[in-house]
Parts: sequence; C-alpha cells; structure tokens
Amino acid sequence: MDHFHVAPVHLVADWDVLRLFQFEQGEIPIEIQQQLIELLLPLFEEEGMLLQFQSDLCWQLQLPSREPIQTTPIDWATGGNLLSVMPQGENQLRWKKLLNEAQMMLHSAAVNQQSGQLAINGIWVWRDPSLVDKMRHWWRNRR
Repeated sequence: MDHFHVAPVHLVADWDVLRLFQFEQGEIPIEIQQQLIELLLPLFEEEGMLLQFQSDLCWQLQLPSREPIQTTPIDWATGGNLLSVMPQGENQLRWKKLLNEAQMMLHSAAVNQQSGQLAINGIWVWRDPSLVDKMRHWWRNRR
C-alpha cells in the first residue's frame, strides 16, 4: 500500500507561471473540507485510490500498491513555479491528469461560491521526502 498527503490549495496564474498557495489551519471549516473530499472521491475511486480526511488541511490518499512517482512537499512548492515541481516519473501524465480534473471539479464546487474566502481551486499531493531529498532541498535553498 502507498500513502500520500493531500491538501486543498489556492492556485494563481501569474503571467506564464502557476503558483500554489496554502491555507492556514482553521481557515477552511472542517465541514467544507469533508464536502470537498466527497466531491473528489469518485475521481480517485476510478483510479483505485481512496481519499480520506485525517485532520484540518491534512487529507490522505491511499493506493493499493507503490506508485513510481516523485513528488514535491507542499512547503517546497508554495509560492514558486508549480510547473517546475509537478509529479515526475513513470506515471506523471496520470498524476497531472488527476490534478487537472480535481481543479475542474473544485472550480465548479458550490461550497467555493458560498465560502467568501479564497477559492479552493486545487489540491496538492505529495509523499514525505527522504532524508537525501531533504538534504538536497536544504543545499539548493540555503542562504
């Protein structure tokens, strides 16, 4: 079995760059998060995946087997060019398709129109990085 973290996000097109922004804990009511998961469930179930609520802004995606994909933790993706940190690997097209379909579903979600806050117009999916990946990230981003 394989597990991924999932978080609702706000995506912004900025000229030729797509940027991801995180929500703060407590900013999106739990009821709305659960409604969004219910909305997205069929998309992931078609792929043999299970999307579940864990806690505020922390959802989990379960897959029946290990997925050959490299992901970027949400904290590393926030604010930067999202196109440069999209999932990479053997099934990258599958993951890009899933993320795009989730965007379309969330764009038309009734709860987004009711909330009065930034729209939840995307999700970000990632695994915990390995120690080696953490070191590489630190080395590239040290100042």
